[in-house]
Amino acid sequence: MVSSLTSAILQCFNTGLDSIGSVSRKVVYMHLLRVRKLHEEEIPDKPKEFLEALREVFGQGAGILEKMIVRELKKAFNVTLGDDLCEVLDLVKQSRGASAASLTGMSKANRPTGTRSPLGHTE
Repeated sequence: MVSSLTSAILQCFNTGLDSIGSVSRKVVYMHLLRVRKLHEEEIPDKPKEFLEALREVFGQGAGILEKMIVRELKKAFNVTLGDDLCEVLDLVKQSRGASAASLTGMSKANRPTGTRSPLGHTE
């Protein structure tokens, strides 16, 4: 069974990959399964393998697709930090697994005014 977080993350991947068309998106997922033995549900936990597979299929064009996916993740999860897929996925998982204050070891009340939470929000 896929968690709601995994489903939401995969929706961002699908939207980002849909920029090349739904048939091409399906080809990417087939390649992941056949060549890498990586199921779609495993992508959020294995982003490096996903990116390697993208590079195998699209070469340097994979970077553009990564940026499209990162943009969707940032928009869906209100994340402002992070530039690459692995970094943004870590931030998304952290934000869902713990509050921003517990990630830094400081409560919002004890954090200096104007500092940023781990998600990049000024408080």
